[in-house]
Amino acid sequence: MLFYGTRPAVQVMVNGQGPFLFLVDTGAQGEARADSSLVERLRLPSVGEDRSSDASSRVSASMNVVQLDEIALGDVLFQNVRAPSRNYNTSDYLPHIDGILGFDLFSKYLLTLDYPGKRVILATGSLPKPDQAEVLPLEMRDGNPYTEVSFGTLKLKAMIDSGNIRGIDMPASAVRQLPLASYPRSVGRGGSVSGSFDLREVQLRDPLRIGRHTIPQPTVTFTNAYEEVNLGSSLLRSFVVTFDQAHGRVRLARPRSPVSPATSSTTSRSE
Repeated sequence: MLFYGTRPAVQVMVNGQGPFLFLVDTGAQGEARADSSLVERLRLPSVGEDRSSDASSRVSASMNVVQLDEIALGDVLFQNVRAPSRNYNTSDYLPHIDGILGFDLFSKYLLTLDYPGKRVILATGSLPKPDQAEVLPLEMRDGNPYTEVSFGTLKLKAMIDSGNIRGIDMPASAVRQLPLASYPRSVGRGGSVSGSFDLREVQLRDPLRIGRHTIPQPTVTFTNAYEEVNLGSSLLRSFVVTFDQAHGRVRLARPRSPVSPATSSTTSRSE
């Protein structure tokens, strides 16, 4: 695992060329995204159009779609991958990124993001049945992974979004239901296809609970533009997170010992 800011990234080969740096984004719908510079370098032809929306889901933008004949991640090959394309290099403080690996790309695998161990692991097999401690039910909504979390007595579904650079994003409507441990403060502006919006930050009095894991008095970012809870990489970076899309399960574990993400065999690793 390499890092794109706080977010996980890996080097991949595309159409036999590379390596190229791709973000691993569990909050990205579809299989992949291609930066416009990669499209130009590999001379990838357009095969259609797609639309992209943001966290508000109110506005979408049209993007050209190209086909990546082959993506090689370690010794795992993904073929005929459709990838919407635009300029993803809009931040001057981050390294150049060539594309994004979306959550659907890993639908047939166990995907483990081992943040502390700096590993991305693909494996076959399945996670154990949910135990409400480390292994939790995973719900898919529009191609994105969700699990239940609680803030005190308030239970909410939260997207597990490795592509989010922050820790915990919440809609302002949810924050209004919770007791606060600090005064809200402005932390700047965010941007999306909807335009720009004010971002505020506040510390909650009640803990965040994800299965058996507790984060006391978490600091959350909120805005009226958000419509759901989002757990980003600044929170996930202390966990080993394994997604089992086929069986609707996710495991969040604190690192104690080498992790075996599958209950059965073949493992491929990109480090």
